[in-house]
Amino acid sequence: MTSRPRPRPPTLVALAVVALVPFVVLRLKLIPVDDPDSFWHVLSGQHVWQAHEVVVDDPFGRFSTNPWVQIDWLSDLAMAGVHAVAGLAGVAWLYATLGILLFVALYVAARRSAPPLTAGIVATLGWAGTYASQGFRPQTVSFVLLAVTLVAWDRVRRGESGTPWWLVALTWVWACLHGLWFLGPLVGLTVVLGLALDRSRPGRELLRLLAVPVAGLAAACLTPIGPSLLTTPFTVNAYAGLVSEWRPPDVHEPYVAGTVVLLVVTALAWARSGERARTPDILLWVMALGWTLLYARTVAIGAVIAVPLAATALASLLPLPAEPGARRVERLLLPVSAVAAVLLAAVLAPSVAGRAGGMPTALDGAIDRLPRDTVVLNDDAVGGWLLLEHPAVHPVIDTRTYLFDVPYITAYTDARATRSGWPGFVAYTDASAALVRREEPLVPGLLDELGWIVLAEGDGWVLVGDPARVGS
Repeated sequence: MTSRPRPRPPTLVALAVVALVPFVVLRLKLIPVDDPDSFWHVLSGQHVWQAHEVVVDDPFGRFSTNPWVQIDWLSDLAMAGVHAVAGLAGVAWLYATLGILLFVALYVAARRSAPPLTAGIVATLGWAGTYASQGFRPQTVSFVLLAVTLVAWDRVRRGESGTPWWLVALTWVWACLHGLWFLGPLVGLTVVLGLALDRSRPGRELLRLLAVPVAGLAAACLTPIGPSLLTTPFTVNAYAGLVSEWRPPDVHEPYVAGTVVLLVVTALAWARSGERARTPDILLWVMALGWTLLYARTVAIGAVIAVPLAATALASLLPLPAEPGARRVERLLLPVSAVAAVLLAAVLAPSVAGRAGGMPTALDGAIDRLPRDTVVLNDDAVGGWLLLEHPAVHPVIDTRTYLFDVPYITAYTDARATRSGWPGFVAYTDASAALVRREEPLVPGLLDELGWIVLAEGDGWVLVGDPARVGS
């Protein structure tokens, strides 16, 4: 009787280290909800559940003027659901779970062509490349689904599967979950173009493969938002200059540096190899580089795409002996580790992450004492939190930037900086209170020029108001 092959001790150590990563992810991601967008995503899910509409005039913000296209409506429903059950602790658990799932997906993508240690290193670097963009909002779902899509098309490229028609259904679901859904068809088109340039597949097969991303685009038009979903990314992009996340990437930041390392290692391996890299891989590398250099917010896309490419490259630079027994061990060890981390997150979430982080919660009582329908000139980062936790007052803005006209946003930023004419914005909005950080120039401006008074302060935040309208 033939015994099953057993992994060597170094491989077992590597697998054990990989199995610990979900718990490291748990430690990093299970924190109080501090993403300004999280709060209005919960509101969005609540509204979709109640109104069964996804394109509406904003029912929450008083000063928004553009239609609210809730492109993440299915993710928002999930956020509202866990919030209804477990409050902000549920939201924190959901995104810690997605962070764990993302590592698993990246590891699977890397493991297809690399041994456990190499795959673990590459997956960890790739996960780090997405860290700044994960947050408590739906884009983490897109990173997971992008990794899944890359694995599917890699199987096609290697001749391990036929036409992946199931990706059409995945694209429809993805289009209901997050606005980066178009990455799925884009990867498919890129791989098919590469195969066509390599002349490695017959024309009839290429047409079948091409039909998958094209059908995916058509499927996205059948979501509740309809064909207008195709133009939504361009609408959001028009506000790129007004949002810090859309700034150019800085290679000195660790998440950018980690992604660049993956791309550089891949290019060096290709340069050292005696064989020409496959065209689909070259095109995907160029795509990853483009997303990495485009904006700080899109570095994460480049990181995910780079993971399977870098894993193959490192495996060729550092060849290790094949160990069939490793697969059997990791198929048990990694899922058990991931599930255990998810369950532990559920146990810890209420005590560790059951509150808002970075928000002026010390001023909750003072905000609640404001007269109903008070307009609050607020730091935009707390706008969503005010909408969710203090619905009786009206913030002048929140981080749904694309709902506001650009001149309004410009006037708002001028008022925050007390530039010339800033009292005009206060008068236009009819604000009688302000909630900003204590060090802002707006605070002395309101106190000295408009005669407002400090109503409360704490944790670096200050609430000031017009004594004639909000009391003392």
